[in-house]
Amino acid sequence: AYSTILFLTVFSIYGFLILNETTFHSLSNFFNNRIIRTFTNPSSPTTENRFDLMIRLFTELIPSMIGVFLIYLYYRIKGKGKPEKMYLNYASFFFLLGLSASLPLIVTLEQRGFYLATSLPFYALSLSCIAIPYMNKIISTIDISKKGFQFFKKTSIALLCSVIIFSSLQIGKTKRDQDKLHDVYLIGKTIQKKAVIDVLPEIIHDYALGAYFVRHFNISLDFDPNTSQKYYLQRKDMNEVIPSGFVKMDLDLIVFDLYIKN
Repeated sequence: AYSTILFLTVFSIYGFLILNETTFHSLSNFFNNRIIRTFTNPSSPTTENRFDLMIRLFTELIPSMIGVFLIYLYYRIKGKGKPEKMYLNYASFFFLLGLSASLPLIVTLEQRGFYLATSLPFYALSLSCIAIPYMNKIISTIDISKKGFQFFKKTSIALLCSVIIFSSLQIGKTKRDQDKLHDVYLIGKTIQKKAVIDVLPEIIHDYALGAYFVRHFNISLDFDPNTSQKYYLQRKDMNEVIPSGFVKMDLDLIVFDLYIKN
């Protein structure tokens, strides 16, 4: 019943979206040019081994598997018995659920680590189901009134506060693409929002740049030889001829030069 609610919710959202002609064409182009091509003719293969992600998955699960195995081994030596069949059934169910989210990825050679993100929780639940009966015994022996536990509790709270304070101090700072973001912010504050900027193919494939412009200023990058926009963007290290009728804008940019139609 819960799965049906989730399915109908997503189905209804996409149903409303495709009623709009522009949205329908956008989703259709994305599905055909991005998703279908990923499986039939990947434009940017990242590996020659279809099982590369499965190997990486196993590697990243090794620490968790070792932890569960050590707990299991300890209680087996102590003669505490094996996990109940019910827990093993749960573990098998979540393991197969994780496989259903990760195994289909072997059909394409375009494999990236974050593709596994949706399946990792199910593997974690699977391993947890094996450890549940043993962890319950461990937790039941903890005395929260002892100094050791109180020290652990206060240390955890102190570390949590430190992380929150440190994260708050990072607001407004950039660790990645500093120069590129500097140019994006300066251009976005100079030209009008929802503007369209002409670029070359080398720049249109800089998806991070396009995302920065859209995210912060709703500005789009466009490459279409048949149309000419009001603005033209080019990297400083490129030696391409500037289209006629454009003059360079006097902006203190680091990576790019921005031109405006005269």
